[in-house]
Amino acid sequence: MVCDKKRFWIVALALLAAVSCGRKATDTDVLAEQFSQPPMAYRPYVWWHWMGSNFSKEGSRPGGPGAADDL
Repeated sequence: MVCDKKRFWIVALALLAAVSCGRKATDTDVLAEQFSQPPMAYRPYVWWHWMGSNFSKEGSRPGGPGAADDL
């Protein structure tokens, strides 16, 4: 009984290793392309909340006052 369980797990792991090693190189290329140029629906976005009148046009632009210059 114990020998059968052990044999089952050895065969299962061997099959898993054989299946996972069978990936094509093109799968990786497609994944890399999709990662570097994701569809617009999956790209990050920003949601701004302006608190009252505590903002200015100059301060809301990139590189304005308070922006880190070394990023």
